[in-house]
Amino acid sequence: MRKILTLFLVVLVSFISAQDTIHKIDGNIVVGKITEINNSDVKFKMYNSDISVTESKSNIHHIVYTNGLKEFYNTSTGTRYTAPETTTMYTPMAASTVSEKKYGHNVISLNFSETIFTNFGFSYEHILPNGNFSFKIPISFGLGSKPYESNYNGTSENTDYMRNKIYGTGLEFNIYPVKAERSGFYVGLSGEYGQFNYFQTVVPVGNNYIGTYSYAKYVGTHYAGMFHLGGFVGLTDNLLLGAKAAVGYKRQETILDDYTRFKCTLDLTMSYRF
Repeated sequence: MRKILTLFLVVLVSFISAQDTIHKIDGNIVVGKITEINNSDVKFKMYNSDISVTESKSNIHHIVYTNGLKEFYNTSTGTRYTAPETTTMYTPMAASTVSEKKYGHNVISLNFSETIFTNFGFSYEHILPNGNFSFKIPISFGLGSKPYESNYNGTSENTDYMRNKIYGTGLEFNIYPVKAERSGFYVGLSGEYGQFNYFQTVVPVGNNYIGTYSYAKYVGTHYAGMFHLGGFVGLTDNLLLGAKAAVGYKRQETILDDYTRFKCTLDLTMSYRF
């Protein structure tokens, strides 16, 4: 009986010695077969199982490999063992995993470029879970400051709509070639719709522009289709600073004329991601 017990212990010790041993900072010892080590964690298969486990290096004091080589981590805490050393056979419920850092998929932005023309502009963007696609809804409206009252003739290529804006909205679709994380860049297409005021001089019959005259105010409609390129930099995990340049065509419809012309824009934004 003693010989059988001795043989059993020899076999058991030989099997365990063929495994790698992970000594954790909390004093526990984990037996398994290491399959991968990267910058932040260690991956291994649990003792007597094919289930893979990921353990953060911040929880590991040192590893003893099957060839006897020792690799130390967190050496400044090497003597801070508080729990008795015990061999723990991992089960799926006890497995320790390191999750990938997650960033919010919703972004609220303020458009500072709109304030140059005394408008208020903001947008809501939703980034899909894969981090490579998003859609954005921009909204802006004029703040009612002193309007640009010169005779409207449709020659102000980009600013007549912005200077006398009533409101504007639209829809953008963005593609992130690299997954959007703390920072990112994107390309996309956008459509815009809005209305604006424009003015025409009203001269009394026979006045010939001599003396006093007034302006009549009308409402025009603005459409635009654009291709844009933009990006953002994370000042923190939640606070983003971004910029976007866009080129395309606009169509403006008034009682005077309807026309289609080139349009370009530049937006500077501050965003909160959640």
